[in-house]
Amino acid sequence: MTKPDNQQILIFDDFTEMGGHAILHGFNLAKIFKREVTLVHIIPPDKKVKKGVDEMLLQANDMLKNKASVLEKGWSIPVRVIVSAENVFKQMDKLIDENNGIVAVAGIHHEKEKALFNAKNILKMFRNARIPYVIADAPPAEELYKKIVLPVNYYIENKEKALWASYFGRFNASEISIIHTSFRDKGYKLLQENILKFIRQFFNEFSLNYELHHTGSIPVSIDRYSLTYAREINAGMIIVMTTLEYAFDDYLFGPPEKKIMQEISGIPVMFINPRKDLYCMCD
Repeated sequence: MTKPDNQQILIFDDFTEMGGHAILHGFNLAKIFKREVTLVHIIPPDKKVKKGVDEMLLQANDMLKNKASVLEKGWSIPVRVIVSAENVFKQMDKLIDENNGIVAVAGIHHEKEKALFNAKNILKMFRNARIPYVIADAPPAEELYKKIVLPVNYYIENKEKALWASYFGRFNASEISIIHTSFRDKGYKLLQENILKFIRQFFNEFSLNYELHHTGSIPVSIDRYSLTYAREINAGMIIVMTTLEYAFDDYLFGPPEKKIMQEISGIPVMFINPRKDLYCMCD
C-alpha cells in the first residue's frame, strides 16, 4: 500500500465497543478537519499463539474491509484499511509516518488489564508519536467538541496545545476554555503569564471564541483538574501535554498522564507529546 497523499485520521479498531467509540470520534474529526480515514487493526501479541497469524490477518482484513465499505458510504469519506501483526510498541512511529497520519484515535479499556488498549499500553505505543492521539471511553456528545478545555501551566510546550485548540476553534467554531492556576514562585508566574499572553494573541489573530478561567487553589495538577472542569461545563474535548522526560517515579508508577487516562469518563482527551518536530495539519 502506497503512502496516501492526504493526511489521515488513524482510527485503531480492536473490534470491541471501545473500538466503536474510536470510530465515531475518528470520523467526526475527519469530517471537521476535512481529512481522510485509515482504519487500523492490530493483532494483539497474546492472540498470535492461539491461531495462525496468517489466518488471523485474513479474517481481520475481511472484517475491516467490510466495515470500511459501510463507513465510507455512510460518511462520504475515503477509508483505507491496515491490519498488522507487527509489534505496535516498536512500529507505531513507522505506521504513522508511512500512512501520513495526522491524528490517532483509540478507545481505552479501563477494566481489562490484558487489553491491548489500556492506559499503560497506549502510553507506551505513542510515547514518541509526532501526532496527537485522542483517547475515548464513550461516543461523542451531541454537540461535537463545541467546548474545548485547554489547561495551561508554565511549560513552553503549552504552545503546541494552543495550536490544536485553535484548529477546533477555526474549523468547528468551538469555544475554548483556557484554565490556569496561580504560582507563588515569581519565575513560574512570569513564565505562565508570558504563555497566556502568547495564546491570547494567537487566538485573537484568528478571532477565536475563548475565555480564561482562573481555578484558584486546587489540590491536583491543572491537567487533572481539567477532567473535573470539563464535566462541569459539559465540554467535548480536553487537550493535555504528556511528560517530556520521565523521572524515576514515572518509570515506577507511571507518568501523570497515565492517571489522567485512567480517569477519562465520557469526555475524550487529546494527548500531545512535547516534541519540536510534531506534524501539523495542512490548511
